[in-house]
Amino acid sequence: LIVEMPKDLAIPAKAPDTWKNIIVDTGLTEDRYIKAVEVKPTKGFRTLHHMGATLIYPDGSQALVQAYGLGKNGNTFEEGSGYLISAGTKINFNLHIHPYGEAMNMNVAIGFKLYPKGYVPRYVVTTQMMGDDAELDLPPNTDNIRTDTYMTLMQPTRVLGFQPHMHTRGKAMCLEVIYPGGGKRPGSKVETLNCVPNYKFNWMIAYDYATDVQPLLPAGSVLHFIAWHNNTESNKLNPDPDTWVGYGQRSIDDMSHAWVTYYPLSEEQFKQQLAERNAK
Repeated sequence: LIVEMPKDLAIPAKAPDTWKNIIVDTGLTEDRYIKAVEVKPTKGFRTLHHMGATLIYPDGSQALVQAYGLGKNGNTFEEGSGYLISAGTKINFNLHIHPYGEAMNMNVAIGFKLYPKGYVPRYVVTTQMMGDDAELDLPPNTDNIRTDTYMTLMQPTRVLGFQPHMHTRGKAMCLEVIYPGGGKRPGSKVETLNCVPNYKFNWMIAYDYATDVQPLLPAGSVLHFIAWHNNTESNKLNPDPDTWVGYGQRSIDDMSHAWVTYYPLSEEQFKQQLAERNAK
């Protein structure tokens, strides 16, 4: 199933950043489950800073299925897991548009690979923004500016993927887990799950874990997001190293968060999956 915006958007050569919500009907007349999903600009990719693709269900509830940034790859879910896309579902194309000095048309499509009709996966996948820091503080002419944010998991969780998001001053991001219960010495219950040491604003890909190493995290685990920014002239993407930069939606502002794809587990499911992994 491919769903595209009904008409192109004319983007001027010069204008402030703009945000648009364009809602498109999927045309589905029966409930289906999503096995894979990918967002791609079909025209004017340079003007699309990012896009959030959100399913709007007939009852008004919503589910984010993909956060696109330049270079973003698609998501394929493990057999037995996926997103529900019910009959009558619409898609909100939440666009952040940034003109780049050349007038052009822009359009975006989202492609879904669906499970066979009638198939119901055991686990329902969620993609959630985590670690957002609205008090980001990047002094001018300063490198290796560190930001730490945290997210507590209230139930057992299987993590499928990790996609860091920063703007042009982003340098690196790591994700670690602090397990509940402490340990015999400091750090004995902390594990690094993922690191992107050379973050590129123009290549915002998602990092999906192989099946046998997808983190299985008990309830009470704390996800720790560690980000570094470079606000100096050594950063070739930095538009102005002499300027203080804070959190904001514009491309010249910056951010520090990640999109984490996961599915929750019951205590029984968690113990079973952990036992199966330990038996290998």
